[in-house]
Parts: sequence; structure tokens; C-alpha cells
Amino acid sequence: MYIKSKGNIIISTILTFSIVMLLGSFSFIVMKNNNEMSYLYSNDGDRYSLLGDEEKSLLSFNKQLNKMKKEEIFIENFNIKDNISELQYEVEKDKFYLLTGDNICRELKYMFNESKVFLIPVYKNIDINS
Repeated sequence: MYIKSKGNIIISTILTFSIVMLLGSFSFIVMKNNNEMSYLYSNDGDRYSLLGDEEKSLLSFNKQLNKMKKEEIFIENFNIKDNISELQYEVEKDKFYLLTGDNICRELKYMFNESKVFLIPVYKNIDINS
């Protein structure tokens, strides 16, 4: 009888801990989603809302990067300037940044498909003045 009651206590304790851990992980997922959604609501835009000049600059920078060889791109830091904006690459962080004339910096992710480079904007803008 003593062993049977001990076994029930251990099983109920494990079940209680697993339920608490499930609730904790669920609340973390909900909080993370709420932070991202609140950012989108405060900026009143969709996930990848680009200004017209940002989109044109991004396409022209994509074309210029695709003319370069893959090995040439990632050797050192570089800047490519357009009449509207500027593309920066930092080797230490391995990131591209798109700087517009409105003092807004947007981080760009990149990916390769065969021999082409594709720049993908993220939805968070970095204000340079602050």
C-alpha cells in the first residue's frame, strides 16, 4: 500500500509539472506574437511595407549585386550608392543595410538561388536619429 501511494504522488507531480511547463511555453509564444503584432499595428503597415523609392532602390541593388561575383561581395565592407538610397554590407555582422534619404535604415536578409543573390527586407525599421 505504501509503494502504491508513493507511485501515485510521483505520477501526479510529473503530470502537474508537465501541465505547468505547457502553459509556460504557450504564454511565451503568445507574448512573442503580441510583441510583433503590436509593432505592426503601431507602424500601420503590413509585414513588408516598403516605400516606392525603397522598392526601386532594392531592385536596382539586386541587379548590381547579381552582376558581381559571389566571392567579390563578401570579402570586405562596401557601400553602393544610388541617387535615393545606399546599400551597406558589414562583414563582421554579415548583414546588409538599406539606408534611405529619410534617415531610416532597414536590415536586409539575403539568400542565394543558384548564382543569384536575393535581398529580402525585414519588417523592422531602424531610425538613425535615435
